[in-house]
Amino acid sequence: MIESQSRSGQPRGHQHTPGTMVQRFLLAIGVGTVLFAAPASAQATRGYVFAGPTLTGALVPANTSFGILPLPIPPVPPPPANFYAAGMGFERVANKHLGFGVDLSGILPGSGKILSNTLGTASANGYFHVCASCKFDFYGTAGYTLLFQNFTVNGLNSGGGLAYWWNDNHGVMLEARWVYLPGNVPANVASDYYTEIRLGYT
Repeated sequence: MIESQSRSGQPRGHQHTPGTMVQRFLLAIGVGTVLFAAPASAQATRGYVFAGPTLTGALVPANTSFGILPLPIPPVPPPPANFYAAGMGFERVANKHLGFGVDLSGILPGSGKILSNTLGTASANGYFHVCASCKFDFYGTAGYTLLFQNFTVNGLNSGGGLAYWWNDNHGVMLEARWVYLPGNVPANVASDYYTEIRLGYT
């Protein structure tokens, strides 16, 4: 198990093991799904599935001149690796503008050992819609993300997109979602931020 440290210098995961934290978060998502899926007037529950490419910013070691100033050759950061994201989720729309949702997804590398290097994410978000009942539904979203594998890392996410509804129950969506990990990240995590381009059906 990989152990990372918080900004205060204290190791993460001493109070709860990664498995326990993931189980509790997924249980909370399951309970929320049941509660928010209950019938209610003036509300709607929208499920969706998505997939798409994911861009990363490679973690580059701090520059050092080893006592030589200036650096003879400026270091060149390595190119970002190719990643992809796929997942599913739901949103509970409370009124014309506001909603709450959760989703589960995986960030998969484009090469190498895919299964062992796949990262899981679980997110809980608030949504703001320009007009949730319109055929062209522009929206913004932000919230909390738990990134997990054989470790857990707390993160934030934000984004926005457009859903096009061809009838009351079916549509397509295009969304950009940014996932940011503000603290120290484990050594086998490719980046401290990910940009997901989500193409989906809702």
